[in-house]
Amino acid sequence: MDRWADRAEALASCGADGAWVFPSFRPNYGTSAAEIFKFFWWNDALPKDELLLKLAGRIGGAKAAPHIRRAWRLVSEAIDWSPELPPYYTGPYYLGPAHPMCADLSAKLPDVFYGHYLYMAELKDADGLAKRPTFLTSARGDAAVFGKFYRKMDSLLTQAAQEMDACAAGVNGRHKLMFDAEMNAVKWFHFTARTHANFYESCMIRDRLGVLAEKAQKTPDELAEAKRLWTRWRAVLLDERDNTRLALPVVEGDMRLDCYFGGDHTFPHAADMIRAKLLLLRGEIEEYLPALAGKIGIDVQASAPGAGRGLD
Repeated sequence: MDRWADRAEALASCGADGAWVFPSFRPNYGTSAAEIFKFFWWNDALPKDELLLKLAGRIGGAKAAPHIRRAWRLVSEAIDWSPELPPYYTGPYYLGPAHPMCADLSAKLPDVFYGHYLYMAELKDADGLAKRPTFLTSARGDAAVFGKFYRKMDSLLTQAAQEMDACAAGVNGRHKLMFDAEMNAVKWFHFTARTHANFYESCMIRDRLGVLAEKAQKTPDELAEAKRLWTRWRAVLLDERDNTRLALPVVEGDMRLDCYFGGDHTFPHAADMIRAKLLLLRGEIEEYLPALAGKIGIDVQASAPGAGRGLD
């Protein structure tokens, strides 16, 4: 919201007679992000911080306003750490917590992770009707650097989600609809950054362990490295399982977040993708990871977080 406010002020002060602002991919009329523009496009606009606190109070009430304002500031700061412009409608940046982790590269993903990119019909009809993967199987760019940036985003957005949680119980019925709409957006962004960070780290660990698994002879240092990486990988996948579970009721309760309702593309419902992902994660954690440890030749039972406990 800080960034939307800065953009609105820049447009208002640039000397243009007017501006036509059109959301091409998702309608945002009536949202707080669209509403903020009108406050800056008239004379005698309030200072940004005063205006945003006032708007937060209208959305959630006076007691919730400081929490909402802090959440908005943290979200705005998190965007500064976004390291890339991802491909259209593909990968964890778009699917968020519905994106599979692809721990086992040899496994074929269920059909629910494939969708129609309707805009490709601009080439020919068949291209728009073909089912294509909506997911990535590996990290993009400099995975180590990008992964650190996504972890920073995750940290800031975790704090933003905590601010919304801190005031949610005290929001009264008059404000609940608007507050929930704001909270769901913040939380979904948080789930998305957490998935992205987990996916990048998972891919890097997967690829390194794959190299070690193929070595016929391994040094003691390599075995120690493999055990350390395996233990960390399991922790990452367990964290992603928890993240995905938390995301399910949020997307089920807010159709704005569901990739099924795309305009120039259409995918299965995000909730169906999430349920399929949770089944995949269970197999990856309970079956694939132990099998890989056996192939590498490392004893991981004593070191695995949650070893011996069920995943339900």
